[in-house]
Amino acid sequence: MDKNSGYAQQTFDVSSLAGQTITVSFSGTEDSSPQTSFVLDDTALNVARTVLIGR
Repeated sequence: MDKNSGYAQQTFDVSSLAGQTITVSFSGTEDSSPQTSFVLDDTALNVARTVLIGR
């Protein structure tokens, strides 16, 4: 019904979770209004690792 004309890129900084084991999940909820769609495309989790040499 409310057709979206494109995707919206979302970015989340999870650097505060460094060193922890985490689970990434996605969920959607609906109410009594007409059915909608929850669509994910091209998901990625980018991880940067810093290596200190000569400390």
